[in-house]
Amino acid sequence: MPLNQPLWSIAALAANRVIGRGLELPWRFPEDSRYFKQKTMGHSIVMGRRSFAALGNRPLPGRPFVVVTRDPSFSAEGVRVAHTPADGVALARLLGEQPPFVCGGAELYSALLPVTTRLYLTDIPGDHPGDVFFPEFDANEWVEEDRRNGATPGLVFRILARKEP
Repeated sequence: MPLNQPLWSIAALAANRVIGRGLELPWRFPEDSRYFKQKTMGHSIVMGRRSFAALGNRPLPGRPFVVVTRDPSFSAEGVRVAHTPADGVALARLLGEQPPFVCGGAELYSALLPVTTRLYLTDIPGDHPGDVFFPEFDANEWVEEDRRNGATPGLVFRILARKEP
């Protein structure tokens, strides 16, 4: 997948890069939930099967959903299914005019980070226990386009754009 086609990722991560604990977020910040909704509304969503299960196996309203899974028998109401990350992104691009958002989990973030053009990151204060991590990335490959402190102490919303090669 070429970098000249926008692909965005959105994630909330703790200082230790934790993004999940089992099938749940290890925190609850309504401000971050509102940010996620505001940024992703109207965009296609590409999400792994376990992250989709964490949503109760229901797509979020107002966003076409593509679930990426290796399971050839997987199906769920209201979503399209792809079996590779690349196919998931290609399908998401067909479903909407806006750039698609990758919304987890760790495997999908890792697979698609090399072709992701923008990161919407919520920095969650402190380290949190968890078993799902956002992949490490080279900060030198990105430029911070926006940074905003949340109303919740320690919560920071950042937008990073991949530097031109």
